[in-house]
Amino acid sequence: MATPNGTITLYPQRTNNILEHFFRGIRRGQRRKTGNDSMSRTLQTMLADTPLVKNLNNPEYMKLLLNGKANLEELFAEVGAMPSKSADQSVDSDRLLLGFRALIKLSTLPQQVIRLFTTSLKRTKSN
Repeated sequence: MATPNGTITLYPQRTNNILEHFFRGIRRGQRRKTGNDSMSRTLQTMLADTPLVKNLNNPEYMKLLLNGKANLEELFAEVGAMPSKSADQSVDSDRLLLGFRALIKLSTLPQQVIRLFTTSLKRTKSN
């Protein structure tokens, strides 16, 4: 490439070097935090868009994202509350958790709950 100071040679980065650098930093932090060398479980449970959070450190990205707002709080305040669910999308509130119906039918349930609470209170008072 020709410049006023003479010809210089530019060496482009490998295509995935930026991502390698990003994951190297995540891996180093994970090793420091947990002491584990393997990150496979962490990466498998990570949400797909988690790496995009790193863009919040980029001033140009933030300027584009905020679109004239002062900060993220102001941006989220403008978004407002989520619309309420319509009657078609409402959650079935009459539905019970699996196994809960059998628990309700126990005739000794009130006594068992009282016993649990009293033993729990005794333990907390003794500590």
